[in-house]
Amino acid sequence: MHGGHLVPGYPVADIQIGRRFRQELTGIEVLAASIRQRGLLVPPTVTGRGLLVLGERRVAALRLLEVTHADVWVLETVSDGLGQLLAMRDDLELAEALKPSEQAALYAELLEIAKDAARHRQQLTQFGYRAQDAGGAESAPPVPAMAGKARQEAARAVTGTNSYQRLEEVLAVQELTRSPNPWLAEQARQALVEIDRSRKVAAAFTSVKTMEVSTTLIQAASDPRQSADHRQHAARELSRLRTHAPSRDGLAHAKRTIAQLDAGDDRAGWRDLPESLRVRREAARFLGTVTPLQGGWVQPDPAALAAALTDEQWQGLKDLSARLAALVDEVAALRAVSRS
Repeated sequence: MHGGHLVPGYPVADIQIGRRFRQELTGIEVLAASIRQRGLLVPPTVTGRGLLVLGERRVAALRLLEVTHADVWVLETVSDGLGQLLAMRDDLELAEALKPSEQAALYAELLEIAKDAARHRQQLTQFGYRAQDAGGAESAPPVPAMAGKARQEAARAVTGTNSYQRLEEVLAVQELTRSPNPWLAEQARQALVEIDRSRKVAAAFTSVKTMEVSTTLIQAASDPRQSADHRQHAARELSRLRTHAPSRDGLAHAKRTIAQLDAGDDRAGWRDLPESLRVRREAARFLGTVTPLQGGWVQPDPAALAAALTDEQWQGLKDLSARLAALVDEVAALRAVSRS
């Protein structure tokens, strides 16, 4: 963890913004109006030397308002790599020089800093902390530790873009290098080398994560403690996975199958039911989820939805759409075969 403490009335002029990603900050006037009305609910985060870590837009808004002093969260320590990144006067060159694995490590450190600051901020709020800067909102709500905006800000600090999903995929591959399965750990290490060499993440991530779910399915298909139906279900999914090139859709399908297998294990007496009954119950449960949407769903205004969605929410909506489309296509093909 990164230690830190709140410093009331920190000179805004002393906050050093070392990042220069040559990108225009947008929405500063709107943010400034919010700060004027409600106060600065989330203080910027700086190092002990005053280098800005998180909160560039907030600092810009404070300067627009000509606020001279504001509360900031001061970190005790940061890593040498992060300190170098923050201190650079032209970070774009450093960001391009960093390997994806190095970028991901700095991103993870920034997220940990954001979590620490949010945790301490929540504790201060519980003890009656009063914000005093820029109009002074009396108290501030707890800050979600892993909010989408924090992830975007951390990604921008490291790469200059909102590429947090890419960085988190690199972190997922790094995590697999510590797998207790020696073969899988070695595959992940090779994937990480390829990511750093090519600077391309998606294919390597999908490939190694497909290997991970394949090992899970192999174990499920060969586990003598499981029922024959359970093993056959796992074997069918494993066969389907092996007959197609690794893809995000295939990976998502395999993960759903594994979740179904796990859920089946947890339900008392589930494996003792006839397969036909289990299939009907699974279908009924799914239809019970989607049927209310058919008659009662009111479509929102697309423009309003586009403006309201975060990048993370938009990605989730697209993933849901792709999963439903894949399910509809698969069901349609099976219905056509059964009726032919």
